[in-house]
Amino acid sequence: MTRHRRNIDKETSLVVGFNARPIAGSAKRAGFRVLAVDYWGDTDLEKSADDTETVLKQTAGERPRRELNRPASDLLIDRAETISSRHHGEVDLVLVGSGLDDRPDLWRKLGEIAPILGNSKETLEVVRNRFKLYETASKLGIPSPETMRCSSINESLGAAREIGFPIVLKPPGGGGGVGIRLANTESDLRSIYVNELKPNFGDTIFVQEYIRGENVSASIMGDGEKCVVVSVNEQLIGLEELGARTPFVWCGNVVPIQMAKNGKSTKRIGAAAKALGDELELIGSNGFDFVLRSRDKVPVIIECNPRFQGTLECIEMATGINLASEHVNACRSGMKRRFPEARRYVTKMIPFAKERCTTGDLSGIQGVRDVSPTGVVLEQGDPICTVHRIGNTRKQSMQNARESVAEIHRRLTPNVGSIS
Repeated sequence: MTRHRRNIDKETSLVVGFNARPIAGSAKRAGFRVLAVDYWGDTDLEKSADDTETVLKQTAGERPRRELNRPASDLLIDRAETISSRHHGEVDLVLVGSGLDDRPDLWRKLGEIAPILGNSKETLEVVRNRFKLYETASKLGIPSPETMRCSSINESLGAAREIGFPIVLKPPGGGGGVGIRLANTESDLRSIYVNELKPNFGDTIFVQEYIRGENVSASIMGDGEKCVVVSVNEQLIGLEELGARTPFVWCGNVVPIQMAKNGKSTKRIGAAAKALGDELELIGSNGFDFVLRSRDKVPVIIECNPRFQGTLECIEMATGINLASEHVNACRSGMKRRFPEARRYVTKMIPFAKERCTTGDLSGIQGVRDVSPTGVVLEQGDPICTVHRIGNTRKQSMQNARESVAEIHRRLTPNVGSIS
């Protein structure tokens, strides 16, 4: 029996993620009919999809990132079920973005809507378990930070003494560096645990060795047996100039990593990512975060992102490939054994509000995406939008992005009133 669709010649992809717009746009350009489920509900999401459902409904005079009665991940699944019911029988495949990494149970629910093209929930359970990931890395000779799981302040203090200060404190879930803190002393640890982590994340935390070095990442493509490195990237972490309030907040990327400076290191990072991807039998687009250790320029594995990454648009703009198309091909029929090298540098920056303010009209600013309606209220530390700027050199690309960010901040209006 033939199913009825508005575009019978196109497959329908359901894109679900905390920020679904980049994936939806890539899938749209690849020729899919796109249903997008997203947390933010920014004004440019609808341009990237044929139909949308969002957790937030942004309104002038209100703060978009309000407290929710349930985890955002659960609400994303609710919206996915809503939009799939509206298009009953039309969804052919599911593409997953960030926001669901630590919820294999929700991947199972998504799989009931349509087949997920990507890793299985069993793979998710392995790669998102720090200890299983680090055990795999150790077998491959790839170093990882010493890490302990703790369930009380006393356990955390004991772990920190054993590992040695400074240490990194991490919540059990989350993303984008949210909740990650650096403790230099026992006093720091007590304060962070009691005042920040326990109230927001509960008793359980990870105490981790602090690795000094450069924050980098690698994007790979896998077919379930072998992986190919797509790009090695610089990560922008904790930049105060962008309004980041803590040292571990993810602020964007530069794609690719500066080759002239990091030639040998780039090969080491790529080799480590490929070895891990092969061993873990990853499928589709995946990413690994590393710290390039200062003392010996060896990549230390931090985590795996078993889905589309935040570098998606940077990679597409730098190389000319379509990652959604390549991901689908890798999952279904095999992949390219070599991807084109970047032809230019692309910088992605996420500017944050430096004070309580309202958004201005951001039209006409180069490279701006993920745009909230004018007049939305932002608290200090809230993300404003995303910027992508191109350059023939890293320096030029970064400077172009900084110019856009400066103009964005100029168009914000301080707001000292109460949120309605």
